[in-house]
Amino acid sequence: FSYYKNEYKNIILSFLLKLIQVASLAPVAMMIQYLFYYTLPKKNGSELIIIVIAIFLLFVFNGLAILWNRHLILQVVKSVIYLIRADLVEQTLFFSKKFYSNEDLDKIHSKIVHDTERLDCMTSAILSQFIPGILIITGLSLVLVYINAFLSFLVFSVLTCLFFMNIMLGKNVSKNIKVYHTIFSNFSRDISFLLRFNELIKLSTAEKKELKRQDDTIKLLRFTSQKMAWLNSAHIVIQNNLLTLSGIIVLLVGGFQVINNSNTTGDLLSFYVALSLLRTNMNNIITTLPVILEGKESLITLMQLMEQKKTSYIKEKHQLFKGFNQTIRFENVYFSYDENFKLNDINFTVKKGEIIGISG
Repeated sequence: FSYYKNEYKNIILSFLLKLIQVASLAPVAMMIQYLFYYTLPKKNGSELIIIVIAIFLLFVFNGLAILWNRHLILQVVKSVIYLIRADLVEQTLFFSKKFYSNEDLDKIHSKIVHDTERLDCMTSAILSQFIPGILIITGLSLVLVYINAFLSFLVFSVLTCLFFMNIMLGKNVSKNIKVYHTIFSNFSRDISFLLRFNELIKLSTAEKKELKRQDDTIKLLRFTSQKMAWLNSAHIVIQNNLLTLSGIIVLLVGGFQVINNSNTTGDLLSFYVALSLLRTNMNNIITTLPVILEGKESLITLMQLMEQKKTSYIKEKHQLFKGFNQTIRFENVYFSYDENFKLNDINFTVKKGEIIGISG
């Protein structure tokens, strides 16, 4: 969250814009209700035109608010991702020799490049679609309850099932994303190795062996990628069907209410319009879930890399070397890359202009 400290102003402004969007969409259902209750029975053409134009202008205003909000979100997201990437690059310069000796550098490369891009997509999805969608759904839910509490209860029952199903499916999707990221990182490492040591592979006549190794990695990547994409699609299709089911229930139960004179056609239509707006925003949220799950795994990976800062990223207070007159004297000098000293109790003197080489 420290990366967002300079962007709180834009985030708050974005939040207020979303509240304005909710306020602009809520009256649409009420206008349609008024149109069927009063305007059409009175056959008032001029009033009909005014209401239709008002509804259109509300949607235009909503679209402009979306564009402005998108501009703010992009500014926030790109600034934060820039800071994270800059911090990661800076840290790579100060990691210890031991860290570089123990880690797979191609995997580190994949983390910095690919995982920051996934984090970019996730952050954008959360700020521009997920959180705004939640706000709009909350406002539209209040409108639905106001229009017809019983139909709202039925719709929310379906949405509750959707929520719990999303938790169950999300765990499976998240697990497969983690596997996919690992295999993709291995693929990136293997391609880097192939390009770097291409000539050595040929000189060693190891082309067939290397092709077999690369082919095994590519096949594994294909199957995991296919499985992850299919699970994401299944996730979205199941949730969309549940949303469609909520609309069918409204038409069925609301239709019987109209037949039994316990509801009016105007109320049913206005309820269905509000429900359609709610379903649109629910769909927007659903489409972001795979991106958010994928970005979450990348965030975990990056945070693990950032944690290396505590053990291997050491900033020391340096003093500017001002030069010397005659000699530099080393007395009882010790040096190590880790816990084992490579130089022990070194003593020697270097005269000005003298060149000394230390080997071994």
